[in-house]
Amino acid sequence: MDAAAFLFSVQGIKATTMSEIAQHCGISKKTLYQFFADKEMLVIAVVQNIVSKNQQIVRVSPAISPNAAFELCNFFGYIESRLAILTPPLLRDLKRYYYDANKLLEQSRNSRLVPYIKQNIIRGIAEDIYRSDLDGNTMGWLYCWQLQYAMEDISFHNEKRQGLVSSINSTFLHGIVNAKGLKLLLKK
Repeated sequence: MDAAAFLFSVQGIKATTMSEIAQHCGISKKTLYQFFADKEMLVIAVVQNIVSKNQQIVRVSPAISPNAAFELCNFFGYIESRLAILTPPLLRDLKRYYYDANKLLEQSRNSRLVPYIKQNIIRGIAEDIYRSDLDGNTMGWLYCWQLQYAMEDISFHNEKRQGLVSSINSTFLHGIVNAKGLKLLLKK
């Protein structure tokens, strides 16, 4: 799955053949088909793996972070590390040709990521490090829309896209903290 994810991210899903994936793995095409009946099953497995890792970080991050702001910093670092896999060619092909796999990503965003941001906002307000006038649900959707645009835009090469996502993350975080939260961030 890692080899397939890499090739999909570089070439796009449609342009990547099962033969290329098998060759990249050092196995025969027949062996690959023993694990995945067809390319669509492999694409779904790759997306399920991505979603599973996303869910794991969303589940673990609150428990390992001393406060809401550092929790978001950790989460944003994870998101930035995933940009190498979730590239515009991969995301474009998911939308165009692999409805079920794309639906998995959308459901993860809607049922995990937006609620995660909402819970983080609630936590930050309770810790008195975020602005008290924030609506967690609105902020969750705002972040997801900005991130989705940056990840899907083909006009940005990888370094520029990395910088854009980093700026989105920083601007988002600095926009939600209050004076006390800003002091915490400056200490970090």
